[in-house]
Amino acid sequence: MKTKLGTDDRDAKTALIEVLIPLWRINPVMQNQQTEQVFMDSQIYVRALDIFTSHGVRNYYDCVVAVNAMDAGCATLYTEDRHLLRVQRIEDMDIVNPFT
Repeated sequence: MKTKLGTDDRDAKTALIEVLIPLWRINPVMQNQQTEQVFMDSQIYVRALDIFTSHGVRNYYDCVVAVNAMDAGCATLYTEDRHLLRVQRIEDMDIVNPFT
């Protein structure tokens, strides 16, 4: 599948592994001052890309949210995102619109 930037899935995964993950390693800890520390694992981005390509979700960042929800042990992800709602389930997690 071609993206907005004209790259295919293989190019996107290569860029993720060769460019984005090394940049992430420079600052692996992101801290939210109002809650707790969040540790981002580079595999989150790889898994998100796999979901993006295998489930046909249109927004990669929604896949990152879904992977984080799964890692947090969520059984249900509540969202209004129509692309995620079309999938309805990723691995063991249901995707539900809370307003329907």
